[in-house]
Amino acid sequence: MKKSLLELDPDADALLILQSPNLQQVHAAKEADLRDTTDKAEPKPNASAAKGKKKSKTLTDLKKIKSLQPYREDGSRNEVEFWVSTKHLCIASPVFRKMIQGNFQESQPNENGLFEIRTSDWNTRALLVLLDIIHGHHRQVPRDLDLDTIVQIGFLVDYCDCLEVVEIFFERWQAHISDWRKYSWNLFDKGSVDPFSESQLLMLFVAFTFRHEVAFKNLTVSAILTTSGHIETHLPIPSQILGMYTCLIYHMDKVANPG
Repeated sequence: MKKSLLELDPDADALLILQSPNLQQVHAAKEADLRDTTDKAEPKPNASAAKGKKKSKTLTDLKKIKSLQPYREDGSRNEVEFWVSTKHLCIASPVFRKMIQGNFQESQPNENGLFEIRTSDWNTRALLVLLDIIHGHHRQVPRDLDLDTIVQIGFLVDYCDCLEVVEIFFERWQAHISDWRKYSWNLFDKGSVDPFSESQLLMLFVAFTFRHEVAFKNLTVSAILTTSGHIETHLPIPSQILGMYTCLIYHMDKVANPG
């Protein structure tokens, strides 16, 4: 059982330090606005060194986690420290294993004997969910999540290459995604597809990341049937997949309009 929200292992041998928490957004426009606001905030030259090193490591509830701003009022980066186990991280993710066991800064312990793994921009709640899963705190893992949070976890799964430890939880989360059931059945009704909106694009990313073949196929069909141009997104969907859509849409348009 966890003693505190950010202590994933009571015998932690590493700190996972998240800088600029919650900067990355699911919706590109929101992230652009947030980054623009951040760029305008200049660090105050007279800010004390002690204040500059202050970290948000006393967070005690999820509300504070979710509302945490990427930058402080003085323009300096906010930080969150998670107390973690390198053994658990290495087992779950080859990316973490390479950081910790390779010839990188993260492989050298600090003056307190703790490894320091630095990352930035991730959604704090999504990262906490992933770390709870990796460290075996499965009772702490939410039974249902909204689509945006699942996408944020998908960003982490894609980056950390750790689908194996997360996919069993996704089987439970997917039941709470609005309209997911429509696309996750083999008997997909192509005649009642909705216009391919941002919501469908997010679900496409989720289907791709969590390897849900049926939903991925049906969302692909939806994109082809209801999209007339190039699909643009900031989501980490491989460019060859988006290129395939564009090619198919082009040829279908040529067939429908041969002149």
